[in-house]
Amino acid sequence: MIAAHNGIQEKGIPKIDIKKYPAVKTHLDSYWAQIEKRTDQGDTPYHLRSCAYMEDFSKPKIVWIELVDRPNFALDETGIMANNTVFFITGRNIHFLLAYLNSRLCDWQFGKICATSGTGTRRWIKQYIEQILIPFPKPEVEQLIQRLVEKMGTSTPAEKAKLSVEIDHQIFALFNFTKDGIAFLSNCTPTQ
Repeated sequence: MIAAHNGIQEKGIPKIDIKKYPAVKTHLDSYWAQIEKRTDQGDTPYHLRSCAYMEDFSKPKIVWIELVDRPNFALDETGIMANNTVFFITGRNIHFLLAYLNSRLCDWQFGKICATSGTGTRRWIKQYIEQILIPFPKPEVEQLIQRLVEKMGTSTPAEKAKLSVEIDHQIFALFNFTKDGIAFLSNCTPTQ
């Protein structure tokens, strides 16, 4: 994806020069009558209007798609650009947040607050994501969870499964769940 934007002058981010992408420019020129009239254009009809969060795309971020049957959050540290079917979050505590959002506890909790598609998938959109209750762990617990998340990136599928269980247990411990509570959350479906 090429984000043809105005740049962010005060941040030193240059404007995208459409001439560096001749195939894109040729394609857009074939629609010149329509793009010239756009009310949401930037400095030129080729450019997007200024976007307040343009620089957030280059930050480490958690990305996900809207319709899935279970948490499916991923960490992007490469600066990918996402279109309107991909959501993202940036900010502090990103590794802990990634672990929590993918946890069994969050999966169960989300099943209580979200809308479904009617075919078994849930809608992971802003109005529901904002309702998720997220704990504030002690720094040493957050660091432990961050290390576990980082290990997952280079692990085999079997190792990832073990790490996921370990992360879940660290998250359960934040809430002082009993053994029965942990067993329930470990074995239930989100609708229970």
